[in-house]
Amino acid sequence: DSKLRQEAHAFASCVSSRLGADAPVGKLSPKVWHDCIAVACSFHACAVGQSVYAPQLKAWINTFSSKQLLVLTLDGFASSTKTSLSSVTSFLGIRPFPRLVLNWDWRWNTNKKASSRGQPTNATLTELRRFYAPYNDALSQLLHRRGQVAASRAIECWRTEAAVC
Repeated sequence: DSKLRQEAHAFASCVSSRLGADAPVGKLSPKVWHDCIAVACSFHACAVGQSVYAPQLKAWINTFSSKQLLVLTLDGFASSTKTSLSSVTSFLGIRPFPRLVLNWDWRWNTNKKASSRGQPTNATLTELRRFYAPYNDALSQLLHRRGQVAASRAIECWRTEAAVC
């Protein structure tokens, strides 16, 4: 709990110092994002900073046309695996995946250690939702503008506790 809160605070402080306190987070560039997760919590160990997705996608979205990108969310994959896989094959213009893949139990590789560590408290989850809200709004808007409407809608659901919306 405290590690997540510390990361969120350190990342937010770094972004604020680089962009200015009143700057919209939608202006967060990939470079500033990278610098801030490196400063805030040692880059790869930064779970909070790594979960700010818009700056990570900006370079890809600005390099390739919307017809060349398909953005999927883990939420969508988890709740509708077959639909997600069908989207992938359709996007790539390849034959559908074999039944073995479509019927696979994708949950077999879940992190069993995570359950022993416990879950964040409701207070931490509330704080993280508040922290991520402007970043997720920026991501949703970016994806919607670039034709990734399904992913944009899924991200709008992250504001709530609902697993599926």
